[in-house]
Amino acid sequence: MVSDINIFQVINENDLSQIVDNSQDKLVVVMFTNYTSFDKVLSYKLKKAFFDVSKAYITNIFIYVDLNNFDGNPERFTQDLKIPRFCFYFNKDPLGNVQGLNLNIFVQQLDFINSKLEEIKNIKISENKSNMNTENIENTNNTNNTSNTSNTSNNINNQTKLVNNIKLTYEDQKISPAELKNIVTIKKKIDEKGGHSSLSELILSHVVQRESGAIKVNSNQNNNKDEENNDAIDFNQMEQLKRLQILNATKNQVQMKLMNQIMFLKKLKQRKEIEELREQKREEEERERLEKEEKKREEDEMKKEQHRLKQLEKKSKKHKSNKK
Repeated sequence: MVSDINIFQVINENDLSQIVDNSQDKLVVVMFTNYTSFDKVLSYKLKKAFFDVSKAYITNIFIYVDLNNFDGNPERFTQDLKIPRFCFYFNKDPLGNVQGLNLNIFVQQLDFINSKLEEIKNIKISENKSNMNTENIENTNNTNNTSNTSNTSNNINNQTKLVNNIKLTYEDQKISPAELKNIVTIKKKIDEKGGHSSLSELILSHVVQRESGAIKVNSNQNNNKDEENNDAIDFNQMEQLKRLQILNATKNQVQMKLMNQIMFLKKLKQRKEIEELREQKREEEERERLEKEEKKREEDEMKKEQHRLKQLEKKSKKHKSNKK
């Protein structure tokens, strides 16, 4: 029987690395905490709440790490940031983190990342179905050409709708001057660190986060108070935008494959139509040939009959002449 447990406590770096690196196509959520850093009762409540969240998201893997009881160097995962902290990983890639004790924000971010991954998964499923349909079209014999052409048209329409549904451009979104200024500042920081950033992708990522509630626009924040209070939430906006760029880049790659698939299906449809026209022309030529042969046969039969009648007539005349 397959175990339905999806939450574990890890006490050494090797085990944590293996889980993060080898969990293919599963979102891994790691909570880093430390019993010595704040109230033990609060730590217990946090751990229990984390366990409750894991039961609601059974397709994800949840890891609990107490840094006070951890063998190894956690810097790969902690990056010297405050705890408690929730980190998200998918296929070894970090997708961002949430700091602080506000579990509502953590669950909101968890929902958002799961929805993005599900969207990409559905796109890939649609692409695989399209590939299967294409193979069926190529393997179908000539007797089903008309049906194949109809299926090809349906595939093209479905793929076009899919691409239109996932197509999102930052020009369609309205952002305030303050938001744009903040995004430009983030772009400069990324470029200064040797990264490569696109303003359009940063704007798009910002809009996606804003719509999901991950970024609160025009909210008043008291940084000094946040540092003193463990309820503080630090989304590390630069990192979040960069991670979302990865998701959007993956979506763009899938979208490009779908567009190529559409072009292939269109060409296949045109080829089928040309084959049908050629077959129709061959049938017409064959029909004309048979009609000509039938007409010639009738003419030959008529000539033979006329010749036979003439011969009979001659014999009849000759016979009468002999009697006389």
